[in-house]
Amino acid sequence: MWQVLPTIVSPQYAALAQPFALGMLVSSALVLPLTVTVALLFFRKRSSTPIRFVIQVWIAAIVSLLLTNSAAAGGIKTVAKFAIGPFQLLKDVLILMLWSAYMLRSKRVKATFTKRWREPVQAPEPAPAAHGFAADGPSLPPPLPSVPPPLPPHQPS
Repeated sequence: MWQVLPTIVSPQYAALAQPFALGMLVSSALVLPLTVTVALLFFRKRSSTPIRFVIQVWIAAIVSLLLTNSAAAGGIKTVAKFAIGPFQLLKDVLILMLWSAYMLRSKRVKATFTKRWREPVQAPEPAPAAHGFAADGPSLPPPLPSVPPPLPPHQPS
């Protein structure tokens, strides 16, 4: 299939067919697992969601920009209409920066995504001091309760 790929596209794009297909495969292999991971974390409300969301969005944007503009620069006319100019790029970067700032600094986001992988382990509280000894001191049995002495047996008179 790899050798046939340049023959199934127009001759003017034959030189770009294999590199473009390889770029699509590599980018999909990178972006798809990130997207699925972020979606799972999002619905589980995990505390690691905001940072992973920001990373995933930036990687997807960069990969999309590189693939689209490299295909357009190679002369693929159907992709050239999706290539973005400098003003659109500036607008997209500004939107990404705003979403990133919101996801990383918002109190609402921090209040929503609170579940941790492992809850922090708290040290057990020391036992209260008993019988005049410190909790970490020697352990002695509790004192016996005071019992009144037995009564003498009753003798009939």
